[in-house]
Amino acid sequence: MARRKIPWGDVKREYVQGVERDGKRVYPSQYDLAERYGVSQSSIWRKAKAENWAVEREIFAVRVQSECSQKTIDSLSDEGSQFDLSAFRAANAGVKRVEEAMTKTAPMSPDDMTKLASALKTFHQVGRLALGESTDNAEVNVVGARERLIALVDRAAGRQAAASSEQAQ
Repeated sequence: MARRKIPWGDVKREYVQGVERDGKRVYPSQYDLAERYGVSQSSIWRKAKAENWAVEREIFAVRVQSECSQKTIDSLSDEGSQFDLSAFRAANAGVKRVEEAMTKTAPMSPDDMTKLASALKTFHQVGRLALGESTDNAEVNVVGARERLIALVDRAAGRQAAASSEQAQ
């Protein structure tokens, strides 16, 4: 009577790599494989021990987990980049609106200037954070920006005064 050929490659592959069931990876036991392939459990145990199947399974599982983690990291990184880009665009648009408000020829009250300077500071910090930069020294930059805003207002007021005097003549 001829001995039945056992597909040891298939048995080992299923043990080491598991099988996909309902979207999840399942690792069958040696008992499960013995029943599936009609082999004694002791034969599978001896073969698995001699060839270090348990170690290979562990290495494979760690590699699969690592690849899944990397895919998750990549996906979150892409989403984070898109979010940062959106935040930067919004901050940039806010800075432009503040600039436009500052260059209008109408005189501006000190309260309005303070509000614009505060908005500029917020937009500046959001923009820096979106670029991955520190906001620790943002105060220094905002102080300079506030001075520039005041200068812009003064120039705008000067232009308005000049225009008013020309119209009066």
